[in-house]
Amino acid sequence: MGLPLVTRDVARSIYYYAGGESELPRFEDLPPTIQLFYIEEAEAAISAIVKHIRFLSTQAQQETHLDEYKLMAGAVLDALAETLER
Repeated sequence: MGLPLVTRDVARSIYYYAGGESELPRFEDLPPTIQLFYIEEAEAAISAIVKHIRFLSTQAQQETHLDEYKLMAGAVLDALAETLER
């Protein structure tokens, strides 16, 4: 997977999100096997997001007029934000 720093940050976020409001041990203090589980989850999440970004970017690249490209680029960014929020 891409950047290990990003992957670990996403893994840490998944860990804390899954824990809800409860007090959890620090991610860095977890046994490596448990950290690996969250890292694998992060890789899957990032993979899904990248797939959507690539699809949206190919749609934007098919536009030939500058104004249409700007409109499509805006739509791509909106779709990316929407994807990340869900």
